[in-house]
Amino acid sequence: HLLDSRMKGTIKSGIPKKISYIISLFIIKDDKEYSIDRYEFLQEISYDVWEEEFHVKLDNDISQTFDNDDEAFSALCTLNGIRLSIPEQFKVHNLFFIVVAAKSEPFSSKEKEALRNWVSTDRGKGISFQGLLDFFLEKGIKTTEKKILIKSPLYKSK
Repeated sequence: HLLDSRMKGTIKSGIPKKISYIISLFIIKDDKEYSIDRYEFLQEISYDVWEEEFHVKLDNDISQTFDNDDEAFSALCTLNGIRLSIPEQFKVHNLFFIVVAAKSEPFSSKEKEALRNWVSTDRGKGISFQGLLDFFLEKGIKTTEKKILIKSPLYKSK
């Protein structure tokens, strides 16, 4: 439920969003939890309001284009092909669990400045995009930051 209706609306308005993921593998040994592997990555989604299509950039630098918002949001939140390693000394008679943390990343100062520069002049017939952009960057985007944490059931090694 990382992408709620407000965040989806923000993306559909043409403002891009980045989602960062951290996937960690833990072992339970002697009643203590140890992190034994970790994978971090970033995925991005944007909507081209003129072409009316979504662009999803996955961690492996593969970009996908979608006409349908449900398919685009699903691709952004589907994690495939992630491999976590269990060191040999932990492979026998231990309990494991996986934790997935995901959060939407706020715009960095550099990204805000780039957007402001992009719309710094009036476009069209007297329409000022600068004021609208300032509103979104200062009021609208901050409220779309969100985090989730998912912990798997315990698994026992053989």
